[in-house]
Amino acid sequence: MRTEQLLLSSLDITEDEYIFKGQFILSCSDKSKHVDMEKLEQQSFLEELKKYFDLEESTSEIRNKIIDMVVEKAQISSKIVDGRNFEEFASK
Repeated sequence: MRTEQLLLSSLDITEDEYIFKGQFILSCSDKSKHVDMEKLEQQSFLEELKKYFDLEESTSEIRNKIIDMVVEKAQISSKIVDGRNFEEFASK
């Protein structure tokens, strides 16, 4: 299986003084795994993901592709929220 075939869902990102933390779920048809973004810096966790989902790529490629997926998902959600209820917040 390729990393791009995984579904990334339930993304929750927080930021505190430019330090980003996040959690999400990676899944395929019959498996899912909760992921903390900090763990993506651990080689052992990347190897665990590779084995669990039977991923073809190297661990460095897996990490980079997952980070790309997180960035893409975060941008999509911010576009959806951007501008909603503007009049409601502007009057406060």
